Amino acid sequence: MKNRKRLAGLLALSMILLTLGCSDKSSTNPVPAELVGTWWFLTASFDGTPVASYNEVANDQDAVDGSVTFVTNGTWHGDEYDGSQTVVFTQSGTFFATADSLTLILTMFGGIPQNPPDTDKVAYAIAGDLFTITSTEEIMGTPHDLLVTYEKE
Repeated sequence: MKNRKRLAGLLALSMILLTLGCSDKSSTNPVPAELVGTWWFLTASFDGTPVASYNEVANDQDAVDGSVTFVTNGTWHGDEYDGSQTVVFTQSGTFFATADSLTLILTMFGGIPQNPPDTDKVAYAIAGDLFTITSTEEIMGTPHDLLVTYEKE
């Protein structure tokens, strides 16, 4: 469960995308303007193998699409949607971004506070309307490469 939560967190940006990004931090470490906004899941691969659908990595079995939103105050939230675009799962937290890395702190997962929060640092790149996250995640003691691409709303 924890491994699926970590993977899904990165995807909903993952989402799985969280460190010290509260309002005090964002004033000294401003959020990159190109990161701000809502990004929709486009593709993913796990160890180089494409993921066939969002549902394969979703937290909710009914989810068919997902988005992640980054806000200028250093907060983020990820939502999963069913076929009628109803939110069926949400997670949120804070983040800190540099030019090429994103640290995500997961504070709420499916409405449940995370104590202590789960923290992940991932590499990211933005090219136009595409946002790509790359990460190596350890699952059951084995490292796995994850690549997720989102498209800006």
